[in-house]
Amino acid sequence: MDEDEALARAIAASLEDQKGGAAAPAPSEGGEGATGEGAAGDKGAGKEAEAEAPKLSLKEREALMRAKMEELKRKKEEEERELERVREQERIRSGKELIAQKRLLEDQERQRVIDFRKREKEEAKRAKQKILEEIARDKAERRSGESGQPPPAPEKKVEKKQGGTKKKVE
Repeated sequence: MDEDEALARAIAASLEDQKGGAAAPAPSEGGEGATGEGAAGDKGAGKEAEAEAPKLSLKEREALMRAKMEELKRKKEEEERELERVREQERIRSGKELIAQKRLLEDQERQRVIDFRKREKEEAKRAKQKILEEIARDKAERRSGESGQPPPAPEKKVEKKQGGTKKKVE
């Protein structure tokens, strides 16, 4: 609101200088807003006002100032809308980037879990194969003991003894 009053005083002072010292009251517009850029930004419109100023009555000058202030207010609102639109676009873009990053991290985590399960499966398969081979060796040993043939050469087999008897894994 201070900017509005300052702008109105500047316009009034300009008009007063043009008229040769005649006092023109500065209108105080309570609710109308304008940016400080209007006084310097509308040089072309100011020159038109300078040429017409001596010919205009007080009411016409007030109407002209109000029109200029309305124009400044409209421009400010347009700039704010444009800024808001740009902010919204940036928010949307950053949201999309965030979603893409989350999706990438989820995919990576999913792949890690898949790889981990695959390794566990392979380990379980190897352990099962090792047990099956041991069972097959034990069966072959038993058969060779029953038929009277010497047992086949052990392949670095570790046997556990409990109370003097061999414990076989089946």
